[in-house]
Amino acid sequence: MESLCGCKIPDGHPLFVLYKENDAISKKLAALRDKLLFDEPDGFDGAMDDVRCTRSHYEKKSVLYAMTEDTGLASEMQAEDARILEELSFLDGDNSLSDDAWDERLLAVLGAMRDMLSRENNVLYPHLSQTLTEEQWIQVYFAFRTIAPCHIGAYTIWVRAENPDAPRCVCEQ
Repeated sequence: MESLCGCKIPDGHPLFVLYKENDAISKKLAALRDKLLFDEPDGFDGAMDDVRCTRSHYEKKSVLYAMTEDTGLASEMQAEDARILEELSFLDGDNSLSDDAWDERLLAVLGAMRDMLSRENNVLYPHLSQTLTEEQWIQVYFAFRTIAPCHIGAYTIWVRAENPDAPRCVCEQ
């Protein structure tokens, strides 16, 4: 099976979803960071909830990691994701941190999340676009449908996954 080499990522394709989510998550992280740094309590809880909602994005990435578990890249990134999720859980829990210490740890995890988004966009997703087959992407597409979207509204349909007779990519139309 061929990879996505050289083709535009079609609407609804798992990579389309992940790139859109990364863009939306990046904006949510920046909004929370700004509220924290500029001591803006209005809307802070909502912004924090937005960051908590990123867990579904991490679930989607775990689907990808399962398909690429033989690579060091996947295991390294999966370990970093686990550290981020652990830190978010810690910050959500009942802890004895001072306000300043809590803020410092939140800023650190927001930075780690931002760095991971960059690594996903620039390393992981391009790598996967070259290595996963269309059959694997279709499996990922249907697996993603069982996980809530993260800050992108409803999922877009990937025509090729839903209709195998459809053109392989937009260049074939």
